[in-house]
Amino acid sequence: MEKLIYIIHLVISSLGFLLFSLFSGIVGSYAIEYKRAPSIFDKTIYAYNSSFYPYYACVFLLWFLIVIAVLVIQRKKTTTTK
Repeated sequence: MEKLIYIIHLVISSLGFLLFSLFSGIVGSYAIEYKRAPSIFDKTIYAYNSSFYPYYACVFLLWFLIVIAVLVIQRKKTTTTK
């Protein structure tokens, strides 16, 4: 039951990251209006300049990484105490 909370955190953070990455891609695809054939770098810069979706995606990714780090640290503590 104790690990269930970590699984819930991981699922929510990964779904949030994927959702806001999708939104960022949709916003970035509008970069074609400003350039004839925009590269992925142009689309990324456009998405960061015109919306907050990439920042939200970064926060969800950071949340995911923090949960993984806490889970690893907790696992190390339980294996050393046994």
